[in-house]
Parts: sequence; structure tokens; C-alpha cells
Amino acid sequence: LRSMFTRPGSKVPSSAFCLLLRLLTLRCSEKQMKLLLDHPDSPYIRCIGFLYLRYVCPPQLIWGWIQPYVMEDDEPCAVMRSGKGGNKDKMTMGQYIRLLFDSSCEYC
Repeated sequence: LRSMFTRPGSKVPSSAFCLLLRLLTLRCSEKQMKLLLDHPDSPYIRCIGFLYLRYVCPPQLIWGWIQPYVMEDDEPCAVMRSGKGGNKDKMTMGQYIRLLFDSSCEYC
């Protein structure tokens, strides 16, 4: 979920951003948003929820949504990012959230 595109230099959007576009057109309710953020089946579903928040939530409300999850560093999950040399590193959900809401996030 680190990139908008399927691979560097590609113009094909990643599955994550296609799903995000779908959510943007559906406009999630608060209840649906909470279900996304707490989804037990897949960390990818949760990541899409946080990505959705990054784009649509007013800045003054973001902390209220992400605060319960920011320090969620229990176990690395399947959320991957490209490391140096093209290696893949696992990260915790808390690390992903902190990276996503960092003001220097390159695709946000």
C-alpha cells in the first residue's frame, strides 16, 4: 500500500487506490468507517480505511479517528513497504498509520 501504482514508472493504478476511489464515490458513514478501521480479517482492509481518512477527514477531526490506533505496535503485519534495494519490510499497523499521516507522505 506504499504506492499509487502497481510498479515504479507504471501508469496502472494499484488495487489499493482503485478500492480507495470506490470508497470515495460511496462516501462511508461513521459506522462503516469504524468497521473498516477495526476489521479483524485483513490488515489491508484497515489500511484502506486509514488511507480514506487521510484524504477525506477534516484535519481537526483526524486525531480523534487515529488516536486509538497510532501506537498499535503489537506485531508486524502483512502491510509491506519497499526497503532499500527493493527489499520488503513488514511494519506494524501503528508504523503504517504514523507514516501515512506524516506531513511528508509522498502520495498523500
